[in-house]
Amino acid sequence: LSFCLGDILHVSGNEAEWENFWRYSKPVNEIMPYYFARGNHEGNDDVSETIFKEQIAFFRDNDSTFYYAIHYKKQHFIILDTYIRGQSNSVTSDQLIWLKGQLDSTAYLSNVENVFVFMHHPLYPQGKYKGINLYNADEMHELFKEYSKIRAVVASHEHSYSYYDKEGVKYFITGGAGAQLYSGYGGDVYHYLKISLYEDEKRVNIKAIGIFNEIIEDFDL
Repeated sequence: LSFCLGDILHVSGNEAEWENFWRYSKPVNEIMPYYFARGNHEGNDDVSETIFKEQIAFFRDNDSTFYYAIHYKKQHFIILDTYIRGQSNSVTSDQLIWLKGQLDSTAYLSNVENVFVFMHHPLYPQGKYKGINLYNADEMHELFKEYSKIRAVVASHEHSYSYYDKEGVKYFITGGAGAQLYSGYGGDVYHYLKISLYEDEKRVNIKAIGIFNEIIEDFDL
């Protein structure tokens, strides 16, 4: 599976940019499915949302939300939307209720070994936007602490890479996939994250890998 955490576009609703994205990402999406978290550059107006649904095949015309979950081989992936109209930079209201339901249901299921949470805006930015937290970051963090199956919370938004452990919750920021990097804050390297699952060993490994296949950081979780 491949996950893209938003800001695919520079200008929301620009169909030419979507065409470029699909052309350049073809080597990836030909061999594995792509799943998306909406970023601020995708927009949340009527036109942008309509185009988003047209481009992303698994969103149906009658879908009213852009948050969802994927279950794959005992792994549960939760994709959040931090740019709902009127709720930007937050996870609140119906989405928060849904998230709590997802976490409650997976906590006791034997066919769920690990939970991964993906979103565009990080709870606690570490670089250029440090201090401009998700609106309800502390509430979300306290929620994540309650569920031991959450192995990583992965976000983007900042054009850099960082990892930090906050009271046992593993947070990754991976925003070095193509846009101009933010320098002067550390982690200013083009990269992607690779999550490897070792069923026999019950082990999860996450590597930050640069564009020349160099290992930036390597974690067993």
